Amino acid sequence: MAYAALADMLAKYGNAELIAATTDLDTPLDTIDQGKVQAALDQASSRMDSYLRRRYVVPVASPPPVLVQYCCAVARYLLHSGGNSNPSDQMRADYKDAIAWLKDINNEHATLDGAIPANTTEEFARIQTRPAGFQPGRLY
Repeated sequence: MAYAALADMLAKYGNAELIAATTDLDTPLDTIDQGKVQAALDQASSRMDSYLRRRYVVPVASPPPVLVQYCCAVARYLLHSGGNSNPSDQMRADYKDAIAWLKDINNEHATLDGAIPANTTEEFARIQTRPAGFQPGRLY
């Protein structure tokens, strides 16, 4: 589940930028490749989950506006990385801000209001760290 949608990207960055970011050099510049935008949003959300899962149940069921905003920033950066375009300094700065915020969430310097906390009790942590091939009842 992506934390943002095409409509969020359009509202934030506009039609012209998304057309330019998703069309190839030999493609007419009149249509957004929605598949590329969705792939970038999915990849951005997956990357965000890798930071969030340490503290929260992912995917976050009702993403707050800040999560949508940062998902769009990460997806925008990904759309402009590679191919025939390069991210601008502003895109890089927005991406770095998003990652810094996610690191703050991960390191417990920030919170995600409304998100369900992950089960981090000692017993749950012990279960999560069992070695591969663990067999209950076997003496180790």
